[in-house]
Amino acid sequence: MAPRRGLGKESCLILFKPRRGAIPAARGIAPRSTTDDATMSRSAIARALGSRLFLPSLLGLALLLRLGWVAWAYGDGVRPVSDAGWYFQRGIEMAHGAGYAVDGAPTAYWPVGYPAFLGLLVALFGTSPLPAMLANVALQIGMIAATLGIARRVTGSETAARLAVLILAVAPNMIAYSSLLLSESLFVMLMLAALLLFLKGIDRAGYAAVAVAGLLFGLAALVKPQAIPIPAVVLAALLIGRRRDDPLRTYRRSTALIYVIMLATLLPWMARNYGLFGRFGIISTNDGINLFIGNNPSANGTYLLNDTLEREYFAAPDEPARNGRARDIALRHIAAHPLATLALIPRKLWYLYRADAEGFSWNQRSLPDPASSAGRRLDVLKIISFGYWIPLLGACLGGMADMWRQRTERWGGALGGAIILYFTLVPLVFFGDGRFHFPVIPWMAIYAAMVIASRVRGALPRAPGIAPLRGLGRFFRQRGG
Repeated sequence: MAPRRGLGKESCLILFKPRRGAIPAARGIAPRSTTDDATMSRSAIARALGSRLFLPSLLGLALLLRLGWVAWAYGDGVRPVSDAGWYFQRGIEMAHGAGYAVDGAPTAYWPVGYPAFLGLLVALFGTSPLPAMLANVALQIGMIAATLGIARRVTGSETAARLAVLILAVAPNMIAYSSLLLSESLFVMLMLAALLLFLKGIDRAGYAAVAVAGLLFGLAALVKPQAIPIPAVVLAALLIGRRRDDPLRTYRRSTALIYVIMLATLLPWMARNYGLFGRFGIISTNDGINLFIGNNPSANGTYLLNDTLEREYFAAPDEPARNGRARDIALRHIAAHPLATLALIPRKLWYLYRADAEGFSWNQRSLPDPASSAGRRLDVLKIISFGYWIPLLGACLGGMADMWRQRTERWGGALGGAIILYFTLVPLVFFGDGRFHFPVIPWMAIYAAMVIASRVRGALPRAPGIAPLRGLGRFFRQRGG
C-alpha cells in the first residue's frame, strides 16, 4: 500500500515525539529553546504564587526568621543602647508610676508613644527586653499583612500583592529590626493599618473604618509626629488620580473625619504638655534640635552633634526653650547660607538611601563586645543586606519609571509615590539617616513587585472584590498580571 501523500519524515517524528532527554534530538528538529524554558519557569512561578499554601507558608517563614533572629540576638547579649536604651528606661519608669520624665523632670523630648508602649509591656511582663523584641516580631507580621491588603487594593493584582509579601518576609534589614527597641516597627504598623482602613473606607463610603483609621493615625503621631500630614498626602494622591465619577466628596469628608479623630487622640497629650510648659500644640520638643543638627556650620548631611553645638542647645533653661533656640539658630543659618544648605541636600539623600543595613549596625553596637565573633558575623550580614537592597531599590525605581512612561496611566501609582516622596523630603530638611527610610520599604516592595509581576506569565487574576486605583488596572492587563 502506497504511503499517504504529504506524510513525510518530519511529520512522523512529530507524531511520535520522544520524551525530552530520552534519546538524542532527531536530525532537523530544534531542541527546546531557552525562551520556552523561561516561559515554563515563569508559569511555574505563577503556579507557586497561586497556591493556597503560599501566603500561610510565607507568613510562617517570616515569623520563623524573626523569632530565630530574636533568639540569636538576645542569646548573644543584644540589649537596648542609645535611643533604644532611652526609650526602654522611660518605659520602665512609666510602668513603675514615675511618669514620662528624665531624672524626675517631666519630658516631651521624644514623642511618648513608643516609651508608653514599652511601659505597657514592662507592666505586663517585667523589665526584660525580650517581650519587647517579641512584640516587634508581631508588629512586623502585622506590617506584612497590612502591606498585602494595601497592595491588593492599590494594584488590583494578586500576583503583585503576594510578591510584595515575599519581598518583605525575607528582607534582611527588616528582620534585624526585630531585636531593636526602636520606634520604627510600631510606627509603620500603625501607619499601614490606618492607610488600609482609610482606603477601604473611602472605597465603600464606610465611615466606621475611616474613624478607626483616624484613631490609628493619631496613635502613630504619638510615636512619630511625621504621621500628621499623611492623610493629606493620601488625599492629594487620590485627587491627582481621580476620575470624573470618583466620589470626591467622600474623599474630602473622610480626610476631615480622620483629622477630627486624630486631634481628639492627640489632645490629652498636648494638654499635659501645655500644663507643664505653658505652650499649646506640643507633641515633642526635638524638632528644633533635629533641624539644628542638619543645618549648622558643622553639618555634614547626617547626624553630627559636637560639644559646641550641645552647649548652644543647652544654653536655654527648659525643653521648649531649648527646642525654640535650636530652631531659631538653624533658621538663621539657612537664611545666611542658602547655597551651603542646598549643597547638603545630595549628601542627606545619600545618607538616607545609601544602604539598608542600619538594623545590623544597631544590633552590633548593642552587643557587649561589638568586635566579638558575633559582631563580625553582623559585618557579613550587612554585606548580604546591601546585596538585597540594591536590586530592591533598582526594581522600585523601575516600577515608578514604568508607571511614568504610561502617559495616561502614570498617576495610577501616585499614592505610593507621594508617600515615598514625603518620607524622602522630611529628612532632606533635617538630616539623612538610614532609619528614616524604613517607612517607605513596604511601598518600595509594592513597586518592585509590580515590575516582577508584569513579567510573570500566567499571573494570577485580579485580586477578588477589589477595584484598583485608576491606572494600575490597565498597567497589569497590558502585561498579563
